[in-house]
Order: sequence, then structure tokens, then C-alpha cells
Amino acid sequence: MFTFELLDTGDDGLSYWADPAAGNGYLRLLAPTIDAILGYFEPEFGRSIRYSFVLGMLTDQENVDVERPMLIVGPNPAVDRLDIQTAGLAGQAGLTLFDAMGRVMFERNVILPLSESVSLPDLTSGMYWLRIQQGQWQHQEKIVIQRP
Repeated sequence: MFTFELLDTGDDGLSYWADPAAGNGYLRLLAPTIDAILGYFEPEFGRSIRYSFVLGMLTDQENVDVERPMLIVGPNPAVDRLDIQTAGLAGQAGLTLFDAMGRVMFERNVILPLSESVSLPDLTSGMYWLRIQQGQWQHQEKIVIQRP
């Protein structure tokens, strides 16, 4: 297991709403061997981030081709776009965004593995659910859209 720790002595993260001149940015931990995002962190994290993660697994075999399916979505809350990445799956899948009442806001077929940014121009502020489904496997993430 690995642990990533970041300490911000300025106590304002990568951006701070009260001081826009301080700049802005984002932080992602990437796993280049599987081309996936391990962690996505909001820019207003305050003083510190502590994130533990595992890369791979220990086995007594030299080559094991096992990768857990993953869906990674960010930023959350989102303003006008979502970055969506998958790992551990290949082939065609369905991507659906539902509002809090269960209504389908958009739906489309995608080819996995997926790494793209989806524009959200017509959605109002609120809670949504993003679901990706391939065969019997499916995963949902709660998404908050926060318009300025």
C-alpha cells in the first residue's frame, strides 16, 4: 500500500474562492501502467490531503492479467463538464446520466476503455447519477452539478 500526503502551508489548496488571484488548478494521481486515474482531488482541499492506494496485487505468479473494473469521474461537483475514465473493461458499454428523480438526462453507447470529457451545458444545479453498464457489470457514481 502507498500513501500520498500533501501539506499546504498556505491553507488554501490549489484554488480558493476568497482569493481568485492566487491561481487555480487540479490534482490527479495517475497510474501510467494501467492508464487510469487513481485519485481526483478538488482544488479547494484546505490544508492537506492524505490518500492511500494500492498498485497491483502480490501473487506467486510472474504474470497475472487481472484488473478490477473501475469508473472514475471528476470534477465533483462539476460546473460544465465531467471527465470520465474507465479501466479494467473493454468493448461496448452504456453510459447514462439520471437526475435525482430517475429521469434519463442523456444516454449513449461508448467503447471501453473510456477516457473523455462530457459537456453538461443543459443541466441545472443538482444531484445526478452517472451509470456505466457492460453486460452484468454496472457501476454508478453520484454527481453534483453546481452552476455559478
